[in-house]
Amino acid sequence: MKNSDKILGFSAYISLLLAGICKVLNAFIENLKFVAVLDTIGYLFLVITVALAAFPFQLKMKKVAWKIIYWVLVLLALIGAILKLTTLLK
Repeated sequence: MKNSDKILGFSAYISLLLAGICKVLNAFIENLKFVAVLDTIGYLFLVITVALAAFPFQLKMKKVAWKIIYWVLVLLALIGAILKLTTLLK
């Protein structure tokens, strides 16, 4: 197994784990700040997983515009999640 496959698998596992925990906790406890923080961390891992999975695809694209679009979308998703996390931790 390649190193990139291990990272992708680990990131996907953490995403699913945190999403499952957050959904179960939200079913029983509403408005818990800790759950919102865990949910955002899970979203960060999801973005990382999707970005890693899409990276080989964008490498095969011949036009530079698609590569730029890929990196802009990854950065927007990461910045959005980090900003949400920082507002939750205030």
